[in-house]
Amino acid sequence: MLKKHETPNFENCTREELLVALKVTTRKQDYKRLFAIQQLSFKLPFEAVAESNLMTYKTLNNWIKRFNKQGIDGLIEKSR
Repeated sequence: MLKKHETPNFENCTREELLVALKVTTRKQDYKRLFAIQQLSFKLPFEAVAESNLMTYKTLNNWIKRFNKQGIDGLIEKSR
């Protein structure tokens, strides 16, 4: 049985804003995060998004939590 997973809050941004962010990002990892959230915006199943992007459910859950707290900015890696 699968554990409960997070649901993205799409009041944080529109699909169009996600698309713009996807087009301008230069980092592969940022693109991967944004793309996964975009897939969820089209109502693709959580499990299918995780599996098609070769990530664990826990990783996708963490990205959704970051997105829900900070919007697109939460998915863009900050310089260390």
